[in-house]
Amino acid sequence: MGRHQAMPPTLRLVQGDGSLVAAGPENIGGEVAHENRSATRLAASDARWVLAIRVGQAIEGGRQAMLSPEKRRRLLREGQMLGLRDFDSNLIIAIVQDGARTGEGIGYNVERRLSLIRAPSRERSGRQILLLAAMSLVIAGLWLMFLVRWLGG
Repeated sequence: MGRHQAMPPTLRLVQGDGSLVAAGPENIGGEVAHENRSATRLAASDARWVLAIRVGQAIEGGRQAMLSPEKRRRLLREGQMLGLRDFDSNLIIAIVQDGARTGEGIGYNVERRLSLIRAPSRERSGRQILLLAAMSLVIAGLWLMFLVRWLGG
């Protein structure tokens, strides 16, 4: 190779006033951490988040984070209605209880762990379809009764 070998270009960050900013990992760590947090945020309508909020409301005893068997069964039923498997619902309950026991509540670490749980599938189970059909029939029946009374009255 010759004496005039090409040097790789050096990258520098420049602020608006023209001053140089060191481009070391210590300066971009905060931005990366912020982006990582943003990527793990669950939507308010996410079934995992909805159940976690419900668990947080049902917990008793402060840092003891106790759930009565009746409340646990009710939460598992709510999880099923949201499309979650019982296993996933139990994981959500455990994560929220752990957050309460450590004093964190439902904070970033709890939300991050919730995002690791499999999201419910969009497919409807046979039980959900049957429930929707029954509710539709009840609503149709109520409308029919209303119309008969209105036209006959």
